[in-house]
Amino acid sequence: LRIMIGNPTAEVLLFANLDQLLSINSTFLTHLLNAYSSSISLAPPFLQYLLPYLTAYLDYCRNQSNSILLLQALRIHNKDLNSFLDAQKSNNPSLAHLDLEAFLIKPIQRVCKYPLLLKELIKEMASEIKNDQSLNDQKLNQEIKDLKEVEEKMIDFLAELNERKRDSEEVGKLVEVQNQLIMGSWGSLGGFWKGRGLVIAGRGVVMSGEFRKIEVGGSSGKGKIWILSDVVAVGVGKKASRWNLRAVIDLKRCILGSKDLTFSIVNNSDEKWSEEGGDRVTVWTSSEEEKSKWCSAISNQMI
Repeated sequence: LRIMIGNPTAEVLLFANLDQLLSINSTFLTHLLNAYSSSISLAPPFLQYLLPYLTAYLDYCRNQSNSILLLQALRIHNKDLNSFLDAQKSNNPSLAHLDLEAFLIKPIQRVCKYPLLLKELIKEMASEIKNDQSLNDQKLNQEIKDLKEVEEKMIDFLAELNERKRDSEEVGKLVEVQNQLIMGSWGSLGGFWKGRGLVIAGRGVVMSGEFRKIEVGGSSGKGKIWILSDVVAVGVGKKASRWNLRAVIDLKRCILGSKDLTFSIVNNSDEKWSEEGGDRVTVWTSSEEEKSKWCSAISNQMI
């Protein structure tokens, strides 16, 4: 992969200090497993081999949004790289149909789960003391005390990390949306789309939902809509667990209408935003309440 990127500067910007995080976690895991197999305290591995190095995650988080956006640009301008990544996602079972973008956000997602792990460890130890009076209460109580100290320090760190990862969370949500879609020939479209993925700086996810019928150009059937802050993505027809992307609608260049239990979004520009070539998306809802909710959400983003 790094050979295909072919640019040392781009490689550094893309992966940031990922190698450092891998080294930190490998060392931490080794000492944690040794402590577990030796039946000694689990707190020291956290205190000695994880907590002192958590600032590395702040550096990684700071680069997160830039990394994802750079990858989108590399996909557009490096066709061999884009084809390789798409092939890996489709054909490599170990990747579980996830994009590289999804793996780049996992380090931040994983570090946020440590307090949950610590909470479960503390809960399990407290339960052991309660259920088995023959255990060394003093030793286990000290272990619980030490792990609670670790938990508190992790929570304090995550409070700081959370301030920096809000943008990364939005990027993560967009990556999740993109991973639910089969992009088809969208990379060849011009106009508004310009071959980009859905992950764009400043874009956010508003809401999503499935409908019994959506009609786009010549395609109709069960579908799903994602309202983003500036566009609406429309998927119709499923392959495995992913939707076929049929339209990306620029909310600043469309007209919203409704009739009975349907609502329609009509293209109000000369640019092509439907792979089918149509200029209208029509959605069948199940109730007036549902139709009103979606029309309101879309209208709010059109302002």
